[in-house]
Amino acid sequence: MASREAAEAAQYATDKNLQTRIDTHCRYGIGHGRDIFGQVTQAMAQVRAHPERILDVGAGNGNWYRVIRSELGSGPSYSGLDQSEGMLARLSRMMEDDPRGEALLGDAQALPWQDATFAWVGLHFMLYHVSDIARALSEAYRVLQSGGVLTACTNDHHPYRELWELGEQVARDLGLPDLAPPMSERFNLANGAAFFPERPLVHSVPGGFRFHRAEPAVRYMASGPILLHLGKAADDPDLTARALKRLDERIRERIMRDGVFEVHSASGYFLLKKPE
Repeated sequence: MASREAAEAAQYATDKNLQTRIDTHCRYGIGHGRDIFGQVTQAMAQVRAHPERILDVGAGNGNWYRVIRSELGSGPSYSGLDQSEGMLARLSRMMEDDPRGEALLGDAQALPWQDATFAWVGLHFMLYHVSDIARALSEAYRVLQSGGVLTACTNDHHPYRELWELGEQVARDLGLPDLAPPMSERFNLANGAAFFPERPLVHSVPGGFRFHRAEPAVRYMASGPILLHLGKAADDPDLTARALKRLDERIRERIMRDGVFEVHSASGYFLLKKPE
């Protein structure tokens, strides 16, 4: 695996790995972080209700789209943009009977819309993947209407710390070198405000996981996070299998000792209103 970027491209080629992580949040998530898309939608509506046009940058497989249609109905037009054709496949299928929805392939750093096009713009759990974070936010602000609302969801500085630390331990068990810090260090609730064109509000929501069995935690890690710990070694299927086996053993030890394996984190969002 040549680089971290290549690893991310591979895991986001389709929505399978992302859906695994979403399902894990739904079944094993704790705290209020499970409903972050609902919370950010309600917060935006309090600032500017009844948006005519909504842009979802890094739309993925449509998590925010589902909430928008559930909360706001079919009134607003919805544009979902993502750089992965595979990720957009499910979103496109979801919108087959939605004349007010569209899915587009594109780059967050060069949005294909004129200035002041959208009432709401969201960039959710994706800015830590973007090469130029400030440019992506500048583009989002550019296409936002006066009085419109811009939001960006992200995690805390070191999300899911217990899982990340186990991944580091497993890598050391296999004799692998220490790798780069988690992607969230690039854009998180502590440092993210500095990337915005104006100072945003920030709201943090505690969350995490509670596992009584090792298997769902291992499946979550296998969906992508463990590859970041293995680096180039992730190209070796036998070594990856050994890593997941060792991870399973360590999590079972935790559950045997404590009766449960809890993982702590926080997510949240930045919110910025463009002046009238």
